[in-house]
Amino acid sequence: MAFSDPQTLNIAGDDVSLPRVSSGLNSGAFQYSDDYKLVLSITHAEGKRNRHIARLKYERLAPDVLNPSLNVPVEMSVTLTVDVPKRGIDTEGIHDMVGGLVGWLTASTGANVVKLVGSQI
Repeated sequence: MAFSDPQTLNIAGDDVSLPRVSSGLNSGAFQYSDDYKLVLSITHAEGKRNRHIARLKYERLAPDVLNPSLNVPVEMSVTLTVDVPKRGIDTEGIHDMVGGLVGWLTASTGANVVKLVGSQI
C-alpha cells in the first residue's frame, strides 16, 4: 500500500502540501518547491534486518556568513530510521516504540527537540 498523494506536513503551524515526485520498488518521494524546497523521502531496505526510513530534507538560500550581500544554498534533514529484526517484534510493538520516541521529542512544546539540537545529553 502506498502513501497517498499528496502528503501534507504541518511546518511552523502551516500545512504544506507535497505532491509525489517519484515512486520506485522500495522508495518514494514527495516535494514542495517555492522560496525553499522540502523533500519527504520514504525508503525500505530488507536484508538480515528490515530498515524503514522517513527523511525530510529542507533547502533554502541564506546570507553568506562572510559576505552577507551574497546568498548561498543551505540544507538540513531530519531522519527517522526504524530498524527491526525479521521476527520477534510485531507491528504493534514497533508502533509503540516509534510513538514513544516521537512523543518524547515533541512533548511540552518540543522542549526535547530543543535540548537535542542544543547538544544536551
